[in-house]
Amino acid sequence: MFYGTLQRPKKTFLERVASHSRAVLRYEEKELQSKALALIPLKDFQIAAENNMRKLQKSIKSGLTSEKEVDIQELILMELLSWFKNSFFCWVASPQCVSCKGTTKFIGHDYSYAAEGEVYRTEVYSCKMCHKKVLFPRYNDPEKLLETRKGRCGEWANCFTLMCRALGWEARYIADETDHVWTEVYSGTRRRWLHCDPCENVCDCPLLYEIGWGKKLSYVMAYSRDEVQDVTWRYSCRHQKVLSRRTECTESDLLATIMQLRQERQQDMSDARKLYLNKRLVAELVEFLTPRQPTEAEKKGRTSGSLAWRLARGETDVSQKCVDPFTWKPTQSEIKAGKMHIRYSTSRNKYVRSVGLEEIEGWENGTFQMKSVFRKEEKDWKMAYLATTEGSDEGTIMWKFDFTDSGTVVDSVCIQCSTWLRDTGRVLLKLCAGDTCALVPGDGKVFETSDFRGCSKLEFSAHLRVGIGDGGWQHAQLFRQNTGENEDYPLDIIIRLKKCL
Repeated sequence: MFYGTLQRPKKTFLERVASHSRAVLRYEEKELQSKALALIPLKDFQIAAENNMRKLQKSIKSGLTSEKEVDIQELILMELLSWFKNSFFCWVASPQCVSCKGTTKFIGHDYSYAAEGEVYRTEVYSCKMCHKKVLFPRYNDPEKLLETRKGRCGEWANCFTLMCRALGWEARYIADETDHVWTEVYSGTRRRWLHCDPCENVCDCPLLYEIGWGKKLSYVMAYSRDEVQDVTWRYSCRHQKVLSRRTECTESDLLATIMQLRQERQQDMSDARKLYLNKRLVAELVEFLTPRQPTEAEKKGRTSGSLAWRLARGETDVSQKCVDPFTWKPTQSEIKAGKMHIRYSTSRNKYVRSVGLEEIEGWENGTFQMKSVFRKEEKDWKMAYLATTEGSDEGTIMWKFDFTDSGTVVDSVCIQCSTWLRDTGRVLLKLCAGDTCALVPGDGKVFETSDFRGCSKLEFSAHLRVGIGDGGWQHAQLFRQNTGENEDYPLDIIIRLKKCL
């Protein structure tokens, strides 16, 4: 049998909008919400959220954070995202053969298994070892997904949005026409919608897809019990380019469809509820007027799915960013003080020059050379570090210091830095000037040397070698630091200077 020939006629964009708007009403069924709620370890989330709230309140009082308010719902949301990705749901790139447990390859679709409300299509795979056919049904019924607990972004967002509604939160199902879906949850404290992607375990990083993944967005639509809304502008900072790609229908036809669906959905609402929704809508539209700049977290590539799958979709940040080589040269203040003192904070992702208090944002912007290294921030463990990019065997970073035109040379060097290793992961730290080199320990202890006295140039390098097995890229970490630590610096370099003779 040849698979993939019998397909359902593809709906038009406006037909898909109407279909999605009906589908989300399934989340409002009380019996289904009760089933979802019974699976959520809410008490564990509440305990963890309360502990985190106390820490945040302490940080606010101490002036260590700019946050003004602490929302317990938002903290519980963070726990739900982490649990959903790491404990509850499973990503399926290709199913395992049920007969021999071998790997499989995709050969096509079979729509004859499709049943409205449960399976919308079935993917057909062939086992690479025994060649038996393996079926992977793609379920669109959130109740069924509470049982199967596996799939790709469609299944993940479908089930996660249901759980948010089961917790009583205002939640919307978000569909991106360039093939991704996720959830939005309304924050009463922030008075705006928060982007939540359970596949990535990220919250409030809406520019992630356009900037980090490189998606060329066109239409991003939000669906809930109350309304249908075009939220494309939240997920893009390149509005003019997006407009040029919106060719599925006229803007007036899309607006008319949205208004009609919204009117149908709200016709039996109280006047008070309608007024509240209208005020919230106006605030959201005002938010869309001004494109904002992406944060560091929004510059990361996709993490869900295999590396090969992400590379094929062009949604990973494995390729390095183009950064101009940077050389550290002494300022007049440093020459006068007789030293350069450079520190790097992984949690804040910035360099600080203690003499003059100059700051440089972004670890890569202080390097002369780098290859296959990125900054990883673990939201669940609240840790940040530099590591080798997934798919690479090794990574290198080099910092360069040049005193040639300053009238000074090196007197002594003091370096304090930390590495974190697991199993067979390795990090080699080296300080060089010409042919003279010294190994620098990564144990967090102070390393001091006068071997480079009289030198006018220095190079400090880190060579990271991944460990063996799954997640080996995490086995060699540089400058690992708790994201709540703002006063410590896992890289601290002091170069004492003296005048040239």
